[in-house]
Amino acid sequence: MLDEAETRERICSTVGAYFSSQNYRLINTPVAERFDCMAAGSGDLGASSPLLENAFRFVDVDGELLSLRVDVTLPIARVVAMRFKNIPGPYRLRYCTEVFREQESLRGQPRAITQIGTEFLDADGVSADTEIVKLALGALAVAGLEDFSLNIGNVAIFMGCIESVDDAYLGAEPSLWRRDVTAAAHKGDFVAIRELVAATDIPRNIRACLTALPFVRGGAEALAECRTLLGAAGIAGRAAGALDTLEQTYIALEQSGYSAFVTVDFSLMLDMGYYTGLVFEVYTRSFGLPLGSGGRYDNVVGLLGRDMPAAGFAFDLGRLEVALRLSKDAGAMSERRAEDRLRIAVPKGALFEGSIDVLEMAGLDVTGLRDPKRQLRIFSDDIEYIIAKPTDVAIYVANGAADCGIGGKDILVEADYPLLEFVDLRFGGCKFVVAQPAHDTQTLAERALRQGCVRVATKYPRLTSRYFDSLGIQSEIVKLNGNIELAPLIGISDVIVDITATGTTLRENDLVAIQDVSSSTARFVANPASARTDKRVSDLAKILYDLVEEGR
Repeated sequence: MLDEAETRERICSTVGAYFSSQNYRLINTPVAERFDCMAAGSGDLGASSPLLENAFRFVDVDGELLSLRVDVTLPIARVVAMRFKNIPGPYRLRYCTEVFREQESLRGQPRAITQIGTEFLDADGVSADTEIVKLALGALAVAGLEDFSLNIGNVAIFMGCIESVDDAYLGAEPSLWRRDVTAAAHKGDFVAIRELVAATDIPRNIRACLTALPFVRGGAEALAECRTLLGAAGIAGRAAGALDTLEQTYIALEQSGYSAFVTVDFSLMLDMGYYTGLVFEVYTRSFGLPLGSGGRYDNVVGLLGRDMPAAGFAFDLGRLEVALRLSKDAGAMSERRAEDRLRIAVPKGALFEGSIDVLEMAGLDVTGLRDPKRQLRIFSDDIEYIIAKPTDVAIYVANGAADCGIGGKDILVEADYPLLEFVDLRFGGCKFVVAQPAHDTQTLAERALRQGCVRVATKYPRLTSRYFDSLGIQSEIVKLNGNIELAPLIGISDVIVDITATGTTLRENDLVAIQDVSSSTARFVANPASARTDKRVSDLAKILYDLVEEGR
């Protein structure tokens, strides 16, 4: 623990000195902020922005709603907007401080995170974007990290595409379709994007562009491919302008000798609620979580009273320290590089045989996987299969224990871990339903009106809670691990939410489905760091996608 603390202190000192040498001045902001000020800087989403949903909130003695510092960008933007009016810009600011975010205790992630980063305010254009990216690359170098990838994108490219589609084909006002596609892009749910696009009457070439963009990744060739997709779809305006800016930034980085560390990535859509242009994340093969992120947020300071463009980034100091420790563990790293196996999580149970079949169709060696006996790890020349409980696939992939895997949509929704969802494999089909005893004829609305709330037994509390919230019905969730069908029969609940494929189990227990909640099939998912640093992951995703499309 002492070594860890000393390493973090060294990183803070070294990186802070580097930022200072680049004329970035130290700034501190309060630990507690007025929550309405934080919400004001989050734009249209306000208090419901993904960032502020994780804020620790409390009420002070004056009845004011406060929040522990959940982010550094918003407080700095407020300081610049209100206190720097008589100081000419641009403003180059740096910090090393803690932020506090609500996390479920069983997720294994800290609630207090030390961030070290910079903000470059009142600065616009390619030169400012290039400066902030080069600053991040320089900080990683002085910290001592050598094996990493900085992935860059521009949120205005995809947002420009869907806005042009919405305006031309779906109506002039921002539609629910635009909102849903944006949410899917932020989550990395490319399956949902394809489903939402397929549900419209927009031309085929535009559909092809929107569904292909998340698979485009690389260097100059990726920029050229994106330009071809936009051209074939006839999309110009904001999207084309953002692509020009991204290309100019990449060329500037390439001319500065940084192209070996930079990857253009059109799947990158950071979900903080305020990014407007350039975005980037930093990954390393030795660690399954992003080390840091940043980008351009031109509207935030304006929302707080003073229009100006801005960009910045932050590293998670704890993750950076772990990545440095792993990179310096020569034995572990040399063993990992010598093996260099692609790690794939395969679910036990109902999806097991189908997963093996689809992996074999993709050309992978599944020798030993069909009859693993008691083995939980099966090795081929370049692949390690990890046989996991279905509920654990999302955990293994999200935390980097597996690079990618196959899991049922039901489990992925309930787990709610940050994953890239690439392909609907279209096997293992089933659906979530609300079911109740056959003799009970009440609707959910009638029950809610009479009782005030509905008692629901389920294995899937997250999904169930969201569904009842969407109906405007208050629910009381009873979490069970098995024999859900018993709950309403013995008085534990009024109804259940469970998965059914044929309805046989429901009928055998004298239950009937009264509402469909959602459907579920097997999905191919990937760890974001692996997908963005290991070409084999994105290649496998593309092969599986093509196989599914050919078999439609």
